[in-house]
Amino acid sequence: MENMGLDRAEMDRRIEELLSIFPIEKLLGRNIFALSGGEKQILALASAYLSGCPFLVLDEPSSNLDEGSIAVLKTMLHTLKEKGITILIAEHRLYYLMDLVDRVVFLEKGRLCKLFSKEDFLALPEENIKAMGLRARTKPSLSLPEWKNEGALRYYKEEGFASFSFGKIYGIVGENGIGKSTFLRKLSGLENEKGSHFSLFGKELRKRQRLELSAMVMQDVNQQLFGDSVEEEMELGKTGQKRCLKERCEGIIDGQENEQNKTRPHNTTKEELLNALGLSELKDRHPMSLSGGQKQRLALVATLYQEAKLFFFDEPTSGMDQKNMLRIARLLKSAIREDRIFFLVSHDYAFLQEVADEVVEMSRLFGSSQRKVDSCPLL
Repeated sequence: MENMGLDRAEMDRRIEELLSIFPIEKLLGRNIFALSGGEKQILALASAYLSGCPFLVLDEPSSNLDEGSIAVLKTMLHTLKEKGITILIAEHRLYYLMDLVDRVVFLEKGRLCKLFSKEDFLALPEENIKAMGLRARTKPSLSLPEWKNEGALRYYKEEGFASFSFGKIYGIVGENGIGKSTFLRKLSGLENEKGSHFSLFGKELRKRQRLELSAMVMQDVNQQLFGDSVEEEMELGKTGQKRCLKERCEGIIDGQENEQNKTRPHNTTKEELLNALGLSELKDRHPMSLSGGQKQRLALVATLYQEAKLFFFDEPTSGMDQKNMLRIARLLKSAIREDRIFFLVSHDYAFLQEVADEVVEMSRLFGSSQRKVDSCPLL
């Protein structure tokens, strides 16, 4: 508080005003490290308002937010604007901003190329929007087959079981805080859960075996980039994994693989993966010197290069433009095989519409309604 130059009385007044405007009261008593990515986004915006700055710069504020949270974000932005605060937003999701913006600035390769009034931007033909590599100006819809709850991989809990088939890409959707990322961690073996059991082809799958079968792209990819170069990053995790798969999972997957995958395609090469997401020219760069989007794409291709069977992607297109979103969709569709399952946690409906085979609604995962715990009522 001292760093903000505010006394206790002024800080208390601002917090009271904040809570009257923004629906975050139930977030305040929680550990920030226990919040979902979307809940952190909303809290960060509320904190920016609390600082009293007359000018706010927001970088991809809708990334990792579900539809309900985007509606809350939109309301918050309208409130800030009405209070005379100037807002500059760098964003790829455009639809929720179309009745909020006054001007639209189009950047290309770091340069300001065009400046539009709101009316001129909305009047642009759709082909122009696509040619500029921009996302849709209207809210995307999701119309994909529902999850069939069948397959060789099973996750048992007291209230039922969830099952998934090899050769499929599953979109995992649900509101912020409902447990989508936690579901990935449990299924992959990163977390244990009392009373739950896992099986593959009818045989028990222990935590260590799930870990050996799995590869994951986290929401924060900075936590999983350790190489001294892009090329070295591709090799990390691959060495020894094939041996571990054979040693720890022999008798569970090997026979089934031979039976099911007689004609499966060969693995994609390192060069093909890097080229697919526009990273070939960066292979000698240190991963930490890359932009946020480049790091995300590197984590994705490095994960796909691993000898795994279960692949987990947590918001893989967060903050991605239209071109790179479509690149990732094409790569995942080309990389799925009959001996792999892909799980995609995403709020990006345009992306899921391009790539997913079935959509799993978290609230219906085990046939009963799940409840968010200690979460914001509007998030």
